[in-house]
Amino acid sequence: MNNSMIRPDKSGFISVGKMQFLRAICLTVRAVLVGVILGGAATPAAAQSTRFEPAPDDPRIIAVIANRDRLNAALRTGDASVVDGLLASDFVVNAPIGQVVDRANLLGRIRTGEVRQEETVLNLKFAGVRGNLVVLMGEEIVRPAALMPNAGSTVRRRFTDVWREDGGTWKLAIRQATIVAVD
Repeated sequence: MNNSMIRPDKSGFISVGKMQFLRAICLTVRAVLVGVILGGAATPAAAQSTRFEPAPDDPRIIAVIANRDRLNAALRTGDASVVDGLLASDFVVNAPIGQVVDRANLLGRIRTGEVRQEETVLNLKFAGVRGNLVVLMGEEIVRPAALMPNAGSTVRRRFTDVWREDGGTWKLAIRQATIVAVD
């Protein structure tokens, strides 16, 4: 897996890795505009496969996806201080380990190395604004690191992230992640 680019997966959905999401959004918007100008002949797969509400260039959605990317990078390096800055004070996750985990528990697990991922690829299927929240939904493909269950395997999970703005920063408030396959 290459986590440094945005590309459609086998089902045609966008995979988001380390690459700047804003650049991909600009390319997508430009391709959509070209498609509209040409009568719909050049609509890109990204615009067809990921649903954005209200739009892919909404600054709230762009900021949340950038923070999600920062979160993934911090989980690769085990940087609990970056994760700490991206979680809401009342954060809670229905975790893939089958437990509901709060902020303190998750940060403790990151510090001990129990939560660390070698690689994460997002197949984003929905990004939408709901009042003062931004919701992301889709599939994530991860390779858990040494101390995690399924270490060394490729794990596919369905996820829902709910982000809330707090003091000018979008923070992850609620998350659900369910394992659907382990290869």
